[in-house]
Amino acid sequence: MVVRSCRFLVAVVAVAALFFVLVGCPTGVVGGIQAFVGVWDLTLRDANNNVVGTGTFEVTSAGSVSGSATVDLDAAAAAARQVEATISGTVQPTGAISGSLSDASGNTLATFTGNLRGNAGQGTWTKAGEVARNPWTATRRQATPTPTAAAGTPTPQATPTPTPQATPSPTPAPQPTPTPTPTPPPVLSVAPSSLELTSLAPSGTVTVSNTGQSTLEWQASTDQTWLGVSPASGQLAAGGEATVTISANTTGLLAGQYEATVSFTSNGGDAQVTVALTVTETNIIIQQAGVDHE
Repeated sequence: MVVRSCRFLVAVVAVAALFFVLVGCPTGVVGGIQAFVGVWDLTLRDANNNVVGTGTFEVTSAGSVSGSATVDLDAAAAAARQVEATISGTVQPTGAISGSLSDASGNTLATFTGNLRGNAGQGTWTKAGEVARNPWTATRRQATPTPTAAAGTPTPQATPTPTPQATPSPTPAPQPTPTPTPTPPPVLSVAPSSLELTSLAPSGTVTVSNTGQSTLEWQASTDQTWLGVSPASGQLAAGGEATVTISANTTGLLAGQYEATVSFTSNGGDAQVTVALTVTETNIIIQQAGVDHE
């Protein structure tokens, strides 16, 4: 009777073990960390599911994670910033994985968490100093064989199905910043280029124009003290013009011919106006008569 009872118990235990193997249990329980050992291809994406980084990491039988990745932490900016990062972390027997990405100086660029299941993994990663979580996925390059059950326990043999290898999406090439088209400069024009003044008509005018396409800033000066300019400076919008008066003061001048030059300078070029002045005896006599009268 005792022998039959023992045989019955052994049979029950064997059936229970076979059911446990056939139905299955969490990979971490059966194979532990060994179930995740291998090289994994990593893809990092942003909140809009755009690929912003790729890399690889290796899981060892001790549960450590190490590898490298190239990631663009400023993908939304006009100019992309590719960074070479070092991956480090750990894997638990349940498949839970966590770690960080660091630069060459050891500064943490981002942290990640997630889970590995079979030959695929997924989770979220967060840039340092931010709270937004972005998705990541991983695929193991070569599947690790299913751990063999303990000796003496019948295990059904199944033909392993090859896992398709995901092709990492290429990182978007940085887009060049468009060069702004320069605004055409202003252009100074002064007409006429010469004036003839006399004692009886000691003033004349010239026209200052801006034939360019941006604001013109100009100034005027003379090389003789008896000659004046009004106004002596100004601004003109594109296509604008201004009238400038050039006047001679003949007081104290002897009869004769005089010459002077009015120089115009600007951010749109330079120009000159030649002034010829004729002082007559009549003007001198009138001036002297005025002095005697006083």
